[in-house]
Amino acid sequence: MTIIATGKTSITRFVKSFEDKLRYFGDLRNQLVHGFRLENKHYLVVSDHALHEIQTIHDHLTAPKTIADQTRKEYITANNTDTIQAVMEKMTEHSLSYIPVYADERLL
Repeated sequence: MTIIATGKTSITRFVKSFEDKLRYFGDLRNQLVHGFRLENKHYLVVSDHALHEIQTIHDHLTAPKTIADQTRKEYITANNTDTIQAVMEKMTEHSLSYIPVYADERLL
């Protein structure tokens, strides 16, 4: 976190969008770990909402969504054995300017 705070590293747009929350949760973590205790008891309790937010950010950082997760469109592909006419018709029908071509499930 100190590397990010000093600006000595590039951070992703996703991390940048959660920068305030990450700083806040970092401060919260420091308070929980190193914070003031009275009679060896913490007087700071983390809410379920905060835990959910931390888990959500963790999930996004450790397993970001893929393109397949983001799109709901059907993937339009062609096979190397398809005729040019059939592929052109498919491209026109779906308003595509390019189309991935596969041979035995391998992208050409």
